[in-house]
Amino acid sequence: LWAAGVTAEGTRDNPQRILIGPPQQPAAWGTGMIPADAIVSTIMGRGAPHGLDSVVVRHGGGGDVQADESVLSFKSFEKGREKWQGETLHGVWFDEEPPLDIYSEGLTRTNATGGITIVTFTPLLGMSDVVLLFLSAKEVEGMGR
Repeated sequence: LWAAGVTAEGTRDNPQRILIGPPQQPAAWGTGMIPADAIVSTIMGRGAPHGLDSVVVRHGGGGDVQADESVLSFKSFEKGREKWQGETLHGVWFDEEPPLDIYSEGLTRTNATGGITIVTFTPLLGMSDVVLLFLSAKEVEGMGR
């Protein structure tokens, strides 16, 4: 899964903090949504102090779900669409509204796996191309009255 924000700092301060824990307190990593005993390893990023590039996460192992490991990587929109090419993913989380080209590229990364795409944002940019993707023609037409 890729988790991304507008900038490296924004990705560190929001998705990384929510998933892993307080960025400036490595001893507290594992207090976010991903518990400490599920964090196998971390690789530091270069874009922001205390920002992570990726985390190997252990999951499963209960009932009929086999234990395995997955990679969670942190990205930003600021580096452009080209940095979003090529990978096959099971999920992408856009924290804040991405530009349309990055949204499309991220969505494409999940095609082969039937993965998920999550977008969490307040539409501060108004009726942007990305917002319009989530509305039907009838809904958009009704707004024009």
